Amino acid sequence: MPTRVIATSQDGDELYSYETCPGETGRYALSHCWGTPEDRPPMTFRGNLSQRKQFIPVTELPEIFKDAVQLCKTLGISYLWIDSLCIIQDDAVDWAQEAARMANVYESATITPSAKGAKNCKMGPV
Repeated sequence: MPTRVIATSQDGDELYSYETCPGETGRYALSHCWGTPEDRPPMTFRGNLSQRKQFIPVTELPEIFKDAVQLCKTLGISYLWIDSLCIIQDDAVDWAQEAARMANVYESATITPSAKGAKNCKMGPV
């Protein structure tokens, strides 16, 4: 499992950032295309990490993220890994550690949804 994943609730729209324990296993999916600088997705920073651990409002997510959340719920997958939300973007140490694990994160994912026609995360279903 990656260091951080987004926990998806099967019975509602409640999401939160979940920090896994070493050796923990589970099923997760991963997502997404960042797009251009003006289309940047929601991100996790040191300043909002505590809030993200409590709650990530689905209503504030771009369409591609919402689609990935719904896909996880439909398939019964408990976790979703989205790099912009699961890597602390303004922490060079966290970024280096998580980037070094990226190949394993992709290799170990249960599924890797692809919205190959989407130019950025704000686009809806394609």
